[in-house]
Amino acid sequence: MAAIAGVGALAPHVRSAKLRALVLTGDKRSAAMPEVATLAEQGISGANNESWFSLVAPKATPRDIVQRLNAEVRLALAAPELQRRFAELSLSVNPSTPEELDTIIKSEIVRWAEVIRKADIKPVE
Repeated sequence: MAAIAGVGALAPHVRSAKLRALVLTGDKRSAAMPEVATLAEQGISGANNESWFSLVAPKATPRDIVQRLNAEVRLALAAPELQRRFAELSLSVNPSTPEELDTIIKSEIVRWAEVIRKADIKPVE
């Protein structure tokens, strides 16, 4: 059997030897499973398929409010107890600026739109 799932869900099973990880789909190796190579290391580029989480606000939110929210979230993410808990869950913390997140979201829209187009995926009626 084979599966593609997040590192956080699989790491405990890999550590207990109930599963064997063959490869990671991220751009870089995971701190939770540093011994597992990435697809890119195996010569397969463009296959990054990582899950990520972000905090967004309505488009009309004033810039100073967005900046304040970003600063507070970054402060919380830097807390040692949160860092420790995320590491226990095999999650990495990669805070960004609102502008960086905007770039990521826009690139993901382009990327997945191309996948949908090439695969000729249609909505279910």
